[in-house]
Amino acid sequence: MDAGAHALGRGDRAGGAHRQPGAGGSVRGLQLRADSRPGLRRPPVRRPGAALVGAAPGRHAGAGAGLRAHDQRRLRRGTARGACARGAAGAGADRVPGPLRSGRRRGAGAGAAGPRLRRRAGHAARGAGAALAALASPVFFRIMRALPAWLWPFCCVLACSSTRPQDNAAAALAPPPAADAAAGAAPQLRFARQPALSPDGALAAFCHQGDVWIVSTRAEDGGLARRLTAHDAYESSPKWSPDGARLAFTSTRHGNADVFWMPAEGGAPVRVTWNQENEGLHGWLDGARLLVTANYDRYYASRNGVAWAAYADGRTPAVFGDWPLLRPSVSPDGRYLCYERGSGDPRRRAYRGAAASNLWLCDLQTGQHRPLTRNEGSDFWPMWSGDSAAVFFLSDRSCAGNESGRDLGLWRVDRDGGQPRLVHHPGGRSLRHPGISRDGSRVIAELDADLVLIDTASGGARLLPVRGSYDPSEPDFMEITVDDGAGQLAVSPDGEAVAFVARGDIYVLRKHEKIRRCARVTSDPAPDSAPVWVDEGKALLFVSERDGNGEVYRVRPAEADTPFYKSDRFVEERLTRSERDESALSVAPDGKSLAWIQGPGTLVVGEPATLEVARVITECFTAPDFDWSPDSAWIVFSQPDDDFNEDVFLARVHVEGLDPSEPGVTPYNLTTHPDNDDAPRWSPDGRKIVFTSRRQLVEETDCWVAFLRKEDAEQNERERLEAEEAREKARKKEKEDAKKAAKKETPKDEPKDQPQEPGQDPPPPEEEGQEDEKEEKKEEKEEVEPVVIDFQDLQRRLRRVTRREGNERGLGFDAGSKKIYFNASVGTQLTDDSEGEEGFFELDFYEDEEERLEPTAVSSFTRHDKEIFYSKGGAIFGRASEPKPYPFAVAFRDDRRALRVAVLEQAWRALDRGYYDPGFHGHDWRASLEKWRPVALEASTREDFAEAMNWMLGEMNSSHMGYSGGGNSGARDTDRNSSGQLGVLWDESYGGPGRRVLEAVKNTPAAREASRLHPGDVILSVNGVAYEPGDNWDRLLLGQEEQEVRLQVRNAAGEERTVLIRPASGGQFREALYRRWAERARAVVQARSGGKLGYVHIAAMGTGSLLEFERDLYDAGNGKDALLIDVRGNGGGWTTDMLLTMLMVRDHAVTRPRGGGEGYPQDRRVFAAWTKPIVVLCDEQSYSNAEIFSWSIRTLGRGPLVGKQTYGAVISTGGAGLLDGSFVRLPFRGWYVNDGRHVNMELNGCPPDHPVEILPGDYAAGRDPQLDKAIEVGLDEIRK
Repeated sequence: MDAGAHALGRGDRAGGAHRQPGAGGSVRGLQLRADSRPGLRRPPVRRPGAALVGAAPGRHAGAGAGLRAHDQRRLRRGTARGACARGAAGAGADRVPGPLRSGRRRGAGAGAAGPRLRRRAGHAARGAGAALAALASPVFFRIMRALPAWLWPFCCVLACSSTRPQDNAAAALAPPPAADAAAGAAPQLRFARQPALSPDGALAAFCHQGDVWIVSTRAEDGGLARRLTAHDAYESSPKWSPDGARLAFTSTRHGNADVFWMPAEGGAPVRVTWNQENEGLHGWLDGARLLVTANYDRYYASRNGVAWAAYADGRTPAVFGDWPLLRPSVSPDGRYLCYERGSGDPRRRAYRGAAASNLWLCDLQTGQHRPLTRNEGSDFWPMWSGDSAAVFFLSDRSCAGNESGRDLGLWRVDRDGGQPRLVHHPGGRSLRHPGISRDGSRVIAELDADLVLIDTASGGARLLPVRGSYDPSEPDFMEITVDDGAGQLAVSPDGEAVAFVARGDIYVLRKHEKIRRCARVTSDPAPDSAPVWVDEGKALLFVSERDGNGEVYRVRPAEADTPFYKSDRFVEERLTRSERDESALSVAPDGKSLAWIQGPGTLVVGEPATLEVARVITECFTAPDFDWSPDSAWIVFSQPDDDFNEDVFLARVHVEGLDPSEPGVTPYNLTTHPDNDDAPRWSPDGRKIVFTSRRQLVEETDCWVAFLRKEDAEQNERERLEAEEAREKARKKEKEDAKKAAKKETPKDEPKDQPQEPGQDPPPPEEEGQEDEKEEKKEEKEEVEPVVIDFQDLQRRLRRVTRREGNERGLGFDAGSKKIYFNASVGTQLTDDSEGEEGFFELDFYEDEEERLEPTAVSSFTRHDKEIFYSKGGAIFGRASEPKPYPFAVAFRDDRRALRVAVLEQAWRALDRGYYDPGFHGHDWRASLEKWRPVALEASTREDFAEAMNWMLGEMNSSHMGYSGGGNSGARDTDRNSSGQLGVLWDESYGGPGRRVLEAVKNTPAAREASRLHPGDVILSVNGVAYEPGDNWDRLLLGQEEQEVRLQVRNAAGEERTVLIRPASGGQFREALYRRWAERARAVVQARSGGKLGYVHIAAMGTGSLLEFERDLYDAGNGKDALLIDVRGNGGGWTTDMLLTMLMVRDHAVTRPRGGGEGYPQDRRVFAAWTKPIVVLCDEQSYSNAEIFSWSIRTLGRGPLVGKQTYGAVISTGGAGLLDGSFVRLPFRGWYVNDGRHVNMELNGCPPDHPVEILPGDYAAGRDPQLDKAIEVGLDEIRK
């Protein structure tokens, strides 16, 4: 092992490794970077150029190091490249492997020194650094300015020659600064991805910055890499050809992952696949063919694709393995295909269930399949030894250092079977994306943010340093302008400003139609939220997660009496220090109290100045939705019970001295309904509350109004108008009396106007009536009528005010308390493809007059005086009579890496606070953050950042998890054309010319009357272009989706015709293939049961499939004695209880019309019903709600189950939006079998009563043993 080698698998790193200060620790208390914003905390991130962990003592990996010239047949003489100011390596290239000789755009920027130049290169590197320091000194610049320009070159030479390498010896031994090349080293490339070894193991290909690179694997070569591709799209999965001359890879440069190859020495990429489906690349079959996975025209009830041989010359791929599989690998002798059988995800380690991946072998000569490994966990990434006698793979099997089975190590198993043997395990960490040399002697893999080389014979390992140019397409710092994304609006007390949240910061804009001013009040990378005005608009309270917890802060302009929107400096003060999160701040209308949420759902009231809690209103497992009464004496809120039924409650704010039996001392249930009532909002007059309710038995929501006073509910229109008139007269009289009293008290000698300061603008003259208007507003605010609630029969004074088809959601009242505002959408959970008017509406519920104000729904609704405010599409609008936009635009320099820190920690916190299991499935969730934070922050692309995030999430071994939406790499202009689909299954035995039809799939273009294709038809050309054996069919139909295409067709009799056809999309073809599969299964059941059994497959647990199931109860079940219900391959949803409503009915009576037979009126049922026997088919691809359905049938004893144990992935999930617009899923509710044992359905799949597997050989043969068994069991159920 060389001096730079590093023994892996231990708890600490080898000697000489410098440790980053605070690496892997908390983000609190971290040092500021010189280029960061004030107050910005950033974790220490090792940037490109930082020292390699594991370097030997006294050595810095790559500092002036070069490639040794060992293999003369593979090395060629290069040219030395001296150190320069742009940070290239100081050493020149003496002898370099062929593929490393020349760089392309953004290449390595440095050569590699040979043995004779090594010492000279080291001095040159250190000397260059010292010279640059001398040239940059202030003294040198002062001297230069005093001399004529013609002397400057001589002075530069003199300065450089006066520096000595030995003066910088200490600096050369120390780790260089991040992204610093002063020591002559190219930057280190961290988080290199998906490595692959060349056949001889001398080179490694990998991905970084979304491009493909190659690097020497010899430790003494220093890890200097060269970039092969330089496209803005994302390149991945490099694979070497058997002769090492070419590299294949996948690229998204055409919108999806297609396969390309290019010469290993560099050159133009050649496109191999043209289908719009994402192909998986798994290696080369030989010099002409590549092994890929995709579905194309195959459909099985499985999420896995099948194996195809793609051709290097780009012709149409041919099927290679016609059964569902993952990550296939062909033996070097070409006889065996090893593949994963199952649906295991390497990111989700420690999964133990029916869908775990195990390795299987297919003998390509005989077509026989057999299991190679048997593991409760998962075995991934099979790789062959050079003699085809053994398979290496990654596995989460328990072993020393991995007792919990939560990490992946390298294992070996003989091809002929036997017990797998551990080769290497890094201990507490996982190997990822391995690749193997042709002879099987070495494996390369990802480990943390590095690459590791493993000797398969000894199990020894060392890190592979990788260096090269660091020039990502997305810079670390970027000038951005925030001009949309506004939410959480809060209008200042004087109505002159609006505070809001955009992109996780607090902003304040001036509310003016012409004068545009907006200030960014907070700038911490962590999310800030919930701004509210206090101190009569002189300060804001808000919630921030900057210290790792949701805490309340107070902020004000640094200069007194300066409006927020004109200030550029602010003073912040932290007000709370609690272990629980604070959230949802809301100031009472009188400004004297504050309501907010503590922890997940404790609603409290306290002082705005100190946030000292005065009263706990309610406690819940989730945050209540609440609103203040206009007199600040009451709070109305909605919250769910343990059955997740929400009701609306009324609670008093001040209860001192009140009898506990008084309504509101203990929250009073206003709605008392077994379906959801939520989103309550109080009217400005304090007499009404609007809320949203789902109490109409049609799965839709409407707006309802509660009348708090009996008289308001009992009045007719005349009485109501007269009462309003009387109240208005009384208010006016009170104002007049108050004015008269004020005039009597005013002194006769009025104070004179105050003198005007020099240079101060004179105050604008008051317009006529303006002063009276301001005074009137002031008086109106002071006159707040106390809220009076008549509790007797209050729950009967609820009135439905919207009656639209679809869902309405109340937002609030107008200033006069006569109109409500609501959002409306069309369609419900039980309706499909509904049409109607959607958007934002105003409704006068007394006059029953409705007006659509916006064509789309709005958010962040609030009201100030007579003007309402809302956010639409991220823009801010006000509306009194007409909408007024209040645009904003704030530009600043954004730290993208600090944003990534914030996003990662925000996602982690969301799960830490909201995950359904507080024990996180027995996992140390904080340890996952500490492990993956430094890896994620080294990501050079958004895709790599997402990959690190999902590996972190996978450590919890949980379903319904995932990070997405962070964006993708891509060129500004991308050719995204997809290939049109005719709807044909092809005769793969036909060699051409043309392509012969085997079957025209029903409900596709090829089955339409006007463009029908028949079995035996040969398509000779497409739009006049002949299809030859070496052509690619998808390429011919590229961009032809929904376009008229001219086909030249020859039938079986040799007659030619022209067919005009309009190809479908890939999704439409996929749907037709599913229908074909389900109809064939139904036909099999019909034939083999003699018409006694019906068959229904449920594709998903959603509205569309639910409606189809109800239809099929008659279509497939009419006249049958039993029904087979198939949920294999069902990905879940929410409809189990709807299905049970159809299946669990027991007829309490029968009816018989005159002249008819016995039956039951179907119009008296909620849904159609099936009361005869059923048999349910399930398998390891049955997921989520499909598993709940399977468990329900088993638990309730409704019928037997046939197939395989389900996945074990059952959690109710929501999600959390993150700062950058990305999203993390958030499982919040567990499901447990109600059988006395309360088995957690998560991690525990439903076992069938009759276990049957479908083996790989069954797929190609067209056999379905699970369906065969279900038919047998169904016939037995009839005979019972």
